[in-house]
Amino acid sequence: MQMDMEPSLYKDVGSLIRWQRQRVVQTLEEEFCLNHNDSTKRVNLFFTEGFLPVPYFYAHSPHVIARHLMMVTQFLDSNNDTVSVESKDGRMITYFCNVGADIPGILLKLYTENMDMDINGFDSIFTTAGYRIITFHKRLHELPYFDEEAKIQSRIILQMVKNTRNKNTELFIESLPKTYLIEEICSHRSSPRILRHLELFSLAIEKSGIHVFTSKVEEQGDTMGDVRISACVMNADDKVISSMLKVIQSFGINMVRSYYDQFHLPDNHGTIKILSVYLKEISNFDELIEAIKNIKFNTYHADELSEEGLEQEMGLCIRALSDKKRTLDDCMPIIIKLKELGMKNINIKEEGELGNFYLNVLSEFFKSCEYIGIGENWSLLRKLLNYENVEEFFVTASIDGRPVHKKGYRLRHSSVRGPAKGGLRLHPSAELSEVGALSFMMTWKCAKSKILFGGGKGGATMTPKEFGESIDYDMAISGFGKSLFLATGPFLDVPAGDVNCGAYEIGRISAGFKAAMRDLVSLVFASKFGAARVGKKLVHVKQARTTLEESFKIDPYDDAQLKLLMTSDHYLSLVLASHITGKPKMGVNVRNGATGRGVCYCTLAMIGQMYLEGIWEASEKLEESDITLLKKIAEVNETVLVKDSPDPLISNMEWDQLIYIVYPKLLRDKKVVLQGAGKVGISILQELEKFDVNVIAVADASGGVIGEKIKSEDLIDAVVNNGGVISLKKGVKKVLKGVVEGGGILIEECDILLPCALESAISFKNVKKLKAKIVVSGANGPVTPKAAEVLYEKGTRVVYDFLANSGGVTASYFEWLRGIVERFKFEAKEIHQRPFDISVMDSYVMPEFKTRINQILVSSESEKVDALWESVLRDIMFAGVNDDYNRAKKFKVRLKIAGFIDSILRVLSKLILSGNEEEAKLIWDSLPKDTKDQLKGYFEHPELNYGNFKKIAQELQ
Repeated sequence: MQMDMEPSLYKDVGSLIRWQRQRVVQTLEEEFCLNHNDSTKRVNLFFTEGFLPVPYFYAHSPHVIARHLMMVTQFLDSNNDTVSVESKDGRMITYFCNVGADIPGILLKLYTENMDMDINGFDSIFTTAGYRIITFHKRLHELPYFDEEAKIQSRIILQMVKNTRNKNTELFIESLPKTYLIEEICSHRSSPRILRHLELFSLAIEKSGIHVFTSKVEEQGDTMGDVRISACVMNADDKVISSMLKVIQSFGINMVRSYYDQFHLPDNHGTIKILSVYLKEISNFDELIEAIKNIKFNTYHADELSEEGLEQEMGLCIRALSDKKRTLDDCMPIIIKLKELGMKNINIKEEGELGNFYLNVLSEFFKSCEYIGIGENWSLLRKLLNYENVEEFFVTASIDGRPVHKKGYRLRHSSVRGPAKGGLRLHPSAELSEVGALSFMMTWKCAKSKILFGGGKGGATMTPKEFGESIDYDMAISGFGKSLFLATGPFLDVPAGDVNCGAYEIGRISAGFKAAMRDLVSLVFASKFGAARVGKKLVHVKQARTTLEESFKIDPYDDAQLKLLMTSDHYLSLVLASHITGKPKMGVNVRNGATGRGVCYCTLAMIGQMYLEGIWEASEKLEESDITLLKKIAEVNETVLVKDSPDPLISNMEWDQLIYIVYPKLLRDKKVVLQGAGKVGISILQELEKFDVNVIAVADASGGVIGEKIKSEDLIDAVVNNGGVISLKKGVKKVLKGVVEGGGILIEECDILLPCALESAISFKNVKKLKAKIVVSGANGPVTPKAAEVLYEKGTRVVYDFLANSGGVTASYFEWLRGIVERFKFEAKEIHQRPFDISVMDSYVMPEFKTRINQILVSSESEKVDALWESVLRDIMFAGVNDDYNRAKKFKVRLKIAGFIDSILRVLSKLILSGNEEEAKLIWDSLPKDTKDQLKGYFEHPELNYGNFKKIAQELQ
């Protein structure tokens, strides 16, 4: 809902419609590139008096109406009963129905399809031409934002509501959805529904059951009906609305108009649903009302909502902080609240934990900001907490022959240091708050690895297990790819795999990308007219040109390049090769198993540091040459990396001595516990087996096993062929059936504990029972902030998540570079007819490894190149641990806080120097001296020590 109206237009419906008509024509001509004659003809259709009910114009902005016009006049035809389009923000979906009859049946079908989407309301309207427009609104966990005129109008409306002296008025006002109030602002001078709904709301609170009221329709016209029926109910599940629609359908009634709103009581104390339908006069009216009243429905208690409440509130905060209309004053209360919750969540003197992943990430972020000296710099915190883009989708799927929509998201937290990067999670838990937390964490993960990426993440609330037919799954994944397409791009936001999203799924998503790119290019090349549908979004010509230019670096006015994209599948594949990583083809071999190898490198680096400090006991005495080599690899750090050596920092001969002699002496027979027997967990086990460790316990979703010398090959057989680790026999002494029981392996006494499943495996509840010497986090967020504080006090070393598991994203960066360079080579030869110059990669290659990576990129992938990529990955992982180990000792903090300090300073330095001189000085002057001193070292890093960055840095200092 985006009403960008002039103040006077809130007061006069006629003026509003005339103003909208003018703006719709303007939109069709400027954005869809229609000529004046075409745009005027289409607008005359929608704006014919009586064609649409007046409330339609209250509810939609000119940009939305323009999109609706294009859908009706260009995409709705006799071959489709319905066509649909998402709003730009992905929070509404609108259906255009060709057949006006049996509307209860059509509305019921569409409502059922969208029941998984947190639908908070719908509006079904009838046009005099005989087709329907049905819009479903997702639930918006969003703080209202209004301009000054809207605030004045909202106060007038709310005062009018208060004047009723209804005892539930305040509760009603607190429960109003944002879209609802905006519509009332536009229409409050004509028969406000808000007063009717206040009475229904009060009755639903005071009396259980379904309440039905009828009234005469004050508005006149064929699109409004004669009689209004309103039904309300409290704390009923969503199926009650479908039951009401079924009853109306059974009476053979064709609704003229209907709308549904859901009111959420404060603090998750319940919901009230109100359905209103407009009918022509019918003979069996009383029977219909009784049938609705007698509907059986399931209820829930308010306490059942408490678990979801915090999740929803965090989603609200993410959206609010990312709203560019909001001032710092608007955001201050949200930031302060998040900080208070975060600091409470990390304080071990307080009992319990809040149990929200987003808050877990924020807890350690805010604590790290205190050490940096920006803990109360609210302006800067807002910049660091802000998400650049929050995209939501209706993902189309077919399950057991039933069409449904699943929630999809793509969040881009930061692209300050480069295109955003982050995987795609296919899991019921992939809600906005969780995806937001993972996106936020990816910013710091990429900064920690020093790769030139920012943070992003995506997901959809579906899993492969839901789909009976593989073709249905393929189509759902491909559809998800089409939805992702506009929110991503090789130079904007680069997705990858994650939970339940492997090479196969990436291949299907890539196919969706290809189809979407063809549509976009066809639109710009003028082989399509005015608009194209990409996923469920409607894309106009202007947007298509911008997307090609900014996200793909395609010149939208270069006909030769556009023609090649339309005629050459090879070139199209090259352009899209870096759009997503983890592909079954056109990737790099080093990507396979990189996350597990990265975890292994971090484990080796930490154990080496601990041995040199005298807090790790070797299994076998080390020779002086062994210790010398350990000291050398412990000195691989950022200071060494920035010298851009042309050779690996540890030679092949030295690395062979480390893995065949030194590390086995440190690790032989050391006890290892692994939680999570997926690809990452098994990959780690395979790496550690080289050092003859003793794996004594493993767990997955089936349960856990405890024993001695458990081998990866036996584990793979159990997981792949026999349904889980509990089927494992060899080396097993005890079996723990069930996921909860399997979690018991975490408290087994061991030397190395590897939590490689989902979040919060180690929490305040079980942390005091842990008996591990070192914890290495293969999963995202497996150790809660409070648990991490307890482990730090106990002296247990924890290699944290966004360091330990960053091998995967680092190898994805290598794959991304390979994709870009192959495309640029092709374009140099086939389009520009000139020799390829490797310097075109300068802005994409991390400066610490510029010489080594460029040597790799000018060669084709091979076993030799694989080894060179691997040496870069190894140096990055070891440097990450070594830098954090030394910083942790300097600041007297645990390793993750040290890592956060480094990552925040790296992003902050680029953020400061990326603006203009005035903006940079404003931020710089707000910082204390100690923070400035810390930042100076980052200003001198080769990532920033050139061009305008260097000039601004010199002026600041």
